[in-house]
Amino acid sequence: MRRTLARRWLGWPMRRLMCIRRVVFFVQDFGPDPVPGEASPAVATVPVRFKLAIPEDVDRYAADLLAVGVEPAEARRRLTVGDIGYFGVVGDRLVHQSWETSQQPQVDEIGMRLILAPGETSSYGTVTTPGWRGHRIQPASFAFRIQSRRARGVRRTYSWVSGDNAANLRVHAGRGSRRLAVVWTLRVLGMRHPRVLWVNPPGALPLAPANTD
Repeated sequence: MRRTLARRWLGWPMRRLMCIRRVVFFVQDFGPDPVPGEASPAVATVPVRFKLAIPEDVDRYAADLLAVGVEPAEARRRLTVGDIGYFGVVGDRLVHQSWETSQQPQVDEIGMRLILAPGETSSYGTVTTPGWRGHRIQPASFAFRIQSRRARGVRRTYSWVSGDNAANLRVHAGRGSRRLAVVWTLRVLGMRHPRVLWVNPPGALPLAPANTD
């Protein structure tokens, strides 16, 4: 009992000073055969309509963007630089969004950049608005995103999920994404970015140092 209490008292300040986390990376490869999310699309339990975002949508759904922490100015910037926004709309509400880039994304969770080859993209910023979760909206969005990627000639798409997000891990594993690698990171109090401890398997991810500007 004393040892257990001691470990708890000693562990608490250590958790405040240092944090070790894992991030799981997935890929979708688009060959001639359909991937599971394309061949057997999930169906949401609410009447959601998926669309590609256009600049006018930023003003139309400004309040819904802000509700999940996306500034309208940031959404406009993403569209201006050529990123793709996948929006899920129920009635006049934006309830789901996912973004995609063909540039070299900074993965804040590991403090590195992911290097993309021609024909590769990276998914980021996937979120369903609180209050609309539990309606299978994110699984239902996979088929729409896959169709768009095929139409644009995308060969591979990367995505990543925090290792403690069990629900999102299940969604990725069940909708045609293949687990590629697990990255373990260390963050010490005062560090701006986490440091990569190791990647399993080694060399599985094309990474480079993050931009520091």
